[in-house]
Amino acid sequence: MEFKNEFHETLQLLDRNDLLKHIILIGSWAEYLYEESNIIDNYVSTTKTFDIDFLIRNIRLPREGVNIFKIFEEEEYITDMSRNGIVVFRKGKFEIEFLARQIGKPTITIKSPSFGLEVETLGHMSVIVDNTIDVKFNNLVVIIPDPVAFIIHKMIINKNRGEKKEKDIVAIKNLVFYMENIPEYVLKMELLFDKLTKNEKKAVRKFVLDHNIDIEL
Repeated sequence: MEFKNEFHETLQLLDRNDLLKHIILIGSWAEYLYEESNIIDNYVSTTKTFDIDFLIRNIRLPREGVNIFKIFEEEEYITDMSRNGIVVFRKGKFEIEFLARQIGKPTITIKSPSFGLEVETLGHMSVIVDNTIDVKFNNLVVIIPDPVAFIIHKMIINKNRGEKKEKDIVAIKNLVFYMENIPEYVLKMELLFDKLTKNEKKAVRKFVLDHNIDIEL
């Protein structure tokens, strides 16, 4: 994985500002931590990326609020803002974006009062938010999705992933390869699947069938 130094520096920066407990590291860097923290025995991540995605757990926390622009600008990050107000913090090719879960009526973006940001919203995130693990990485505690929840979520949203669709398929198959014979993960897959909505279950079953995934649901 490239940008390991930048990744670690970003986590340190967020930790210094007491923000790590308010965010979940999602996306490809979570796969990297599955490997680095030995969450899955002998797992080797195949994913390469230049951006970090953090899901804000509660858009109204921390209650005192933070100046996220100042935090990153003091570390010489450039702030890019899209037409709809979504912010990306950038240093060279390395990018950091904050996101929020979609709750209630679907919206493309939502304001996070505590972070002072307009952030993109993601659907079907309950399985992630409700199933996280804390991992120790270079003396920092980072919140990441349980790998089973990570897989299920990627299966649900895969059809809408555009250019990232194929990369996610590879990541899912790689994770399943290392987890399919571990009883703990097989049982958790069944338990989490049972809690999904009817449409989410349909999406997972279709993905499993379309891509010959060796999972019984």
